[in-house]
Amino acid sequence: MSKKPAKATEQDKPKTKYDRKMEARRKEAAREKRNAMIVRTICIVILAGIIGTAGYFGIKQFLEFRTATTESYAAIGEHEITKLEYDYYFNSTVNNYINTYSYFLSYMGLDTTMPFEEQQYSEDMTWQEYFEQMTFEQLRREYALLDDAKATGFEYDTTEDYNTFVESAKEAAKNNQMTMMGYYKAMFGDYATANNVKPLMENSFIAEAYYDKLVEDNTPAEDVVSDYYEEHKTDYDQVSFYSFSFDPANVSEAPAGTEDDNTGSSEDSDTEDDNTDSSEDSDTEDDNTDSSEDADTGEDNTDTSENRTIAYTLAEEMKERLEDGEDFETLCAEYAPEEQRANYEAQDTEYSFTENTVCSQTNLIYQGWLSDESRKAGDITIIQSEDTGVCYVLKFVSRTYDETCLDTISTNLATEAVTEYMDALLEDQYEVKDIKGEISYLSKNTEDDTDNSDTESLLDTSESDE
Repeated sequence: MSKKPAKATEQDKPKTKYDRKMEARRKEAAREKRNAMIVRTICIVILAGIIGTAGYFGIKQFLEFRTATTESYAAIGEHEITKLEYDYYFNSTVNNYINTYSYFLSYMGLDTTMPFEEQQYSEDMTWQEYFEQMTFEQLRREYALLDDAKATGFEYDTTEDYNTFVESAKEAAKNNQMTMMGYYKAMFGDYATANNVKPLMENSFIAEAYYDKLVEDNTPAEDVVSDYYEEHKTDYDQVSFYSFSFDPANVSEAPAGTEDDNTGSSEDSDTEDDNTDSSEDSDTEDDNTDSSEDADTGEDNTDTSENRTIAYTLAEEMKERLEDGEDFETLCAEYAPEEQRANYEAQDTEYSFTENTVCSQTNLIYQGWLSDESRKAGDITIIQSEDTGVCYVLKFVSRTYDETCLDTISTNLATEAVTEYMDALLEDQYEVKDIKGEISYLSKNTEDDTDNSDTESLLDTSESDE
């Protein structure tokens, strides 16, 4: 019995060109689907990692912010302060200092583009430590004022002060193309916001207002101010005068027509007893019109009696010509050394003239003569330094009494009284404590104390051994 032939399967059928094309498409589609799934899986893993990392840093920043605004960073007496508060005062201190001394910072050795801890303020202190110390002194002062204000029942409305600050802050942020958030961080530290620094500002406003009240309460009586002025006139009265100097270091021969025996030992009556000051050396002779006072520039024989005599003879000759009516500045140009003559020949200024200078700020060599209340306009004298032999020719112009000086004296006396009061408040209280151990200058002081204690211990041991 013959078998029936088996049915032909799909695989046994010969594949047409179309079949092969469709199969290739199916395989390609399957491959693309598989690759897409792999890519999607990878993207999900990466995205999960990014979200996790962002979450980590977000949590870290949140925890840092919370720590800085709630935990104690340092203490002032019984007052614990946060890192936020410390940063607020530190940044305020630095900003005020830089604004005040902006033109002198390079001379002071401070580069604001470099870390403060990498720059020396002094041999034993960096700028960072200096600013830290200033910050805590400000904190001590402010807490002392706040505590005293509270104890005395002082109250102050800070609304106007705070609103004024906010308006100025908005203007500053706008001018510097900053957001308000960025401005607060730049001014007061990384953790500062408008809300969390407001109480700190209000404390500062209250402390400042209370200080002003203390000054007002300590204003002295009018008779006290008047008596003080009478005793310290040279610190407030102003004088105007002409001056020129003859330095023995820069003279070599007597002028023609003068006698060699005309020495500086017998000065004219105008010099009186106050014309010399044997305790002053050439370093104190700092009047800006003195043309040649540095005796160190002369030769070895410039300090001889002969040169001093020549200097005085020239000064006396100039004095006589002034008394005859010749012009002071013109004579200065004639007698000045060649290299300085142009200063006196300038048409727009009088180089020898000093105007409205407080008596106590003038050269000590002739300060007594200028501050003498009997001095009159037009008085002329010669004063020779016993130390250096430099001869000064002076012509008095005027003495000015400034009525506003009484207000200045009153404020100064009141401020001194408040300073003494504040010193008493701070004497036994408001000790600074470094809770976190991150304040450099405090850590250094602690280390120094430890070193000294160890040294003393060793000394005590060695003595006991003996």
